Amino acid sequence: MSEGENQQPAPPHGYQPNAFDVKNLQTARTLIVFASIAGPVSLLIGGMLLSGAGIVCGIVAWRKLKTLESRDTEVAGFARQMKKPCTVAFVMCGIAFVLNTVNFVVTMSAMLAMIESGEFVELMADMAGGTAGTDASTWG
Repeated sequence: MSEGENQQPAPPHGYQPNAFDVKNLQTARTLIVFASIAGPVSLLIGGMLLSGAGIVCGIVAWRKLKTLESRDTEVAGFARQMKKPCTVAFVMCGIAFVLNTVNFVVTMSAMLAMIESGEFVELMADMAGGTAGTDASTWG
């Protein structure tokens, strides 16, 4: 068989895809883009909330794509293609959430130890008084 025989027939002139499916596909794409950006940014700013929002967006996008993929429409092919970027964004946000959680636990335990020993109060007093530097510092 030649390649021309395997191609799908062209849609009739004036054919418009289902507007509801197209809107759901665009919404899923927007959610995937947000999740793809939220994961790395949450690592930079240390935000569990941002990576959590990315996870939620990834889940919502995955469900929308799964629904669109199960339908027998022309949008189903696009939904199948968008599942991989959705999975990647979801995994990135999940990894960012785990790393942010570990960072929070380690930082909080160190801070609580400083508070219990009294080092935290001394550090805050030095910072407020402007005496945090020593005589051997670069700035005098």
